[in-house]
Amino acid sequence: MKISLKHPLVALGVVGLFIVATVMVLYFSNPRPPVGSDILEPYLEVTDALNRTIRLKAPPQRVVSLAPSITETLAYLGVLDRVVGVDSYSLASDYLGLNETLEARNVVDVGGYWYQYISVEKILELSPDVVLADAGAHAPLKDTFEFYNITSIFLHGGSSKSINEVAEDMRLLAKIFDLNSSMVEEFLAEAEERYSSARSRLGLEGKRVLIVLYSADLVWVAGRDTFISNLFEKLGAVNVIDKEGWVSLSLEQVLRANPELVLATADSGFDKTIDQQGLSGLRVVVLSQEASNALQRPGPRILDVPDLLYKDLVESGAVG
Repeated sequence: MKISLKHPLVALGVVGLFIVATVMVLYFSNPRPPVGSDILEPYLEVTDALNRTIRLKAPPQRVVSLAPSITETLAYLGVLDRVVGVDSYSLASDYLGLNETLEARNVVDVGGYWYQYISVEKILELSPDVVLADAGAHAPLKDTFEFYNITSIFLHGGSSKSINEVAEDMRLLAKIFDLNSSMVEEFLAEAEERYSSARSRLGLEGKRVLIVLYSADLVWVAGRDTFISNLFEKLGAVNVIDKEGWVSLSLEQVLRANPELVLATADSGFDKTIDQQGLSGLRVVVLSQEASNALQRPGPRILDVPDLLYKDLVESGAVG
């Protein structure tokens, strides 16, 4: 029995096969969008500090910031009005009147600063467009954010190792919020000018210094390749610690390091430690709370470090 292509059913079948084949060719010959992305082009594609590619549909209007250094940078860039939730330490920050502004806007405390104290439930309730997190303190939350489909961008934040990484964070935030990048370059130029002009009057040129962050059974200090060490290097000082990162020392090791000057943060407790141990051979300057915050929060506060240090050094008699 011959089947004619003119037969209506046969003709319909041929047309159907042609349509299916055409659709399959088009489907497999065109790259498919990443899982979770829309067919439409995103507003912006950025790479964060964890080297992840993040796609944003629009400039974020509802933002949660999980680190004071990040929140203070948002204030400096003038986008604090987008913030709906912050970590507990940000709420206490007096930088640019941050605490008063956040309280007046009823910004929600989502806990923290460290990842285990962050309330993901509160973040979910806020329905943020983006969560800005610290690549050091909050990296363990990455998978949780992805599980709940929360768009997150990790910045260097408190784990920044240099002024350059602070600038990288600023450039990324300027891009996200569609701001003029000249703000960042002006910031860098001002930082360079302030640190250069402060070198001679601070009297730290070539001086061997130890920067103490915390003291109990062991003394925690800033080693090489840290943000704090980078700032002091720009002011002409020499870090007596050769190891990289945050280093723990015994008191005996502190004495063997033989620093010409020990700079201890306000809450370090190091002055009490040396009093209890009867150590009088160390030249110790306990920094003010304002100077301590500026040193420990990589962000726009770094502009104030030279003047704050000078004030503390003069008051302690370390600088004439």
